[in-house]
Amino acid sequence: MSEKPKRALNPWQKSFMLGVSSLALMAVFALRLVRTIDGPVMPSGLEILDLMFSDLALGVGISLVSLAIIGATERRALAVAILQGVHLFWLTIEGGAFNFFMTTRSPLDWQLVWFAFEQFDQIVSMVRASTSPGLALLTLLMLLLVSVLPWFFHHRADPQPEGTRPPSSKALGLAGVIAIALAWTPPLVFEDSMVRRNATLTVIATGVEELWRDADEDRSSGAASLEQATIKPREGAPARDVIIIVLESTRASATTIHNPELATTPVMAEWAKGAMVFENAFTLVPHTSKALVTTLCGTEPMLDISIAGAAPGGISRRCLARLLGSQGYHTAFFQPAFAYFEHRYALVNNMGYEHFVSKEDLDHEAFASPNYLGVEDLAMIPPSEAWLSKIPKDERVFMTYLTLMSHHDYEVPEGWDKSWGGDKELDAYHSAVHYLDKVVEEVFAMLERQGRRDDALILIVGDHGEAFGEHGRYLHDDALYQEGIHIPLALSGPGLSPRRAPWPVSQLDILPTLVHHAGFAFTSGSYPGQRLDIAPKEDETRRIFSFCWYQNRCGAVIDWPYKYIDNFGISPPEYYDLSKDPLEKHNIHDQHEDAASEKRDALMEWVREVRSR
Repeated sequence: MSEKPKRALNPWQKSFMLGVSSLALMAVFALRLVRTIDGPVMPSGLEILDLMFSDLALGVGISLVSLAIIGATERRALAVAILQGVHLFWLTIEGGAFNFFMTTRSPLDWQLVWFAFEQFDQIVSMVRASTSPGLALLTLLMLLLVSVLPWFFHHRADPQPEGTRPPSSKALGLAGVIAIALAWTPPLVFEDSMVRRNATLTVIATGVEELWRDADEDRSSGAASLEQATIKPREGAPARDVIIIVLESTRASATTIHNPELATTPVMAEWAKGAMVFENAFTLVPHTSKALVTTLCGTEPMLDISIAGAAPGGISRRCLARLLGSQGYHTAFFQPAFAYFEHRYALVNNMGYEHFVSKEDLDHEAFASPNYLGVEDLAMIPPSEAWLSKIPKDERVFMTYLTLMSHHDYEVPEGWDKSWGGDKELDAYHSAVHYLDKVVEEVFAMLERQGRRDDALILIVGDHGEAFGEHGRYLHDDALYQEGIHIPLALSGPGLSPRRAPWPVSQLDILPTLVHHAGFAFTSGSYPGQRLDIAPKEDETRRIFSFCWYQNRCGAVIDWPYKYIDNFGISPPEYYDLSKDPLEKHNIHDQHEDAASEKRDALMEWVREVRSR
């Protein structure tokens, strides 16, 4: 009786296994291991296995399917070349997801990948700044090895031994499919399902969910036909200049106004003594382009990562620049960042500003460019003063400044670095916020020189906050905790009594407030905000909504002092009493399930209503 021939990989399969599959599997496994052990809390042994199982199963599955394809075709060199390309693409996604996670502590999803693809030329500097030289070198080395090694090994490979035959391609393929299916299994221990799943599978899953949602929704149904608002002068009320300074990535706790022990913003703190300071002001979406729509247009932005406000018809209500412009105001927007970043030039144009100044228009020789998005903020002062000096004193102006230095990666001009008693990154951030205080001082001085400060309405507001790992998040886009959405907001001007207002307010409230105190009243149209300076009645609870920039990742409802955070099934919901737990350390959801359920229903209804427009 003859022996069955032994199974052995053919030379192409061996070369691919050594030069591609094994390297890719080790790389993906190593990236997951670093992400796992680098968190604030070391997972238990079972949690580590749970976190790494998806990556291991996917890597093994892809390797087996690749071997099956090579074994099943006669054009093996072509198959290897195609599979190399697949693996290089896979490693690029895994490397990008790793870098994104290490920067933000948030997983990469389909919308973020598509956003990066659409605006690659705009975010490449951001990616470069957040990628360590070591990671960049290792990534290039890995891509080079995967490109070269299988051909090197095949050139040196021995022929397949006599008396052997390759393993069954059907069996390899089936085993690979089973392994890939196992990689999709839900988390066993770890609560965050997106973190538990392999990064590439997360991108695929969120892409399928997006296609399913697009197919399932009729986006035109229920669309509101909004009446365009108009305003007229209020009888006996003089028109006033309006100046808005938007502080990039500035959370309330980073300012002296809200944190007197931290002397980052003494100029603002001194000014705030004569202003209305809103102690509990919140951003609606913690992302600059979205926050600008909320702040300057008094309406909700599109609740996804698209920069919809820059598209024709992308803003559902008339913005402050257009309203005031209709009353003869001269309007101007100044920023030190690139004009093309997130299509800011188009967004500002849609808002109705007549004059726009960005990095491209500023003096690059006289001012430093420490941030990858633009030049330092003080470069805005000369062109804004030059513009203002040409406006007759009896004509009104609306000026908006958007700062930059406190944006990641918190680089400041030479001489502004300072220790504030925190870690290195937090000290850099506080130094950047301290620099903004100088910018505010210079804006005030410029208004004094032009004789426009005393009678002007001056608003200082954060676009959003910034997280530094307090709740496992970094930066701001999906940080709905206080460090991400609690912002400084203060307003001074004639008719406003200095005080600290404890009631909760939203950026939506800015437009109706400024329209009134600038000397105007609405004659048509409606806005969702309320006047900032009118306290709610004692029995009235003001409901505030917030939503992540990332697609369907998180949303929040604040019925002061209670705050509900919904994580869309990715991780458990959260509930906090901000009056007793301002740092949100104790999730009391289990004690308030009924109230949390009502808030979740309200959140979902609000999301549907906003998206219908």
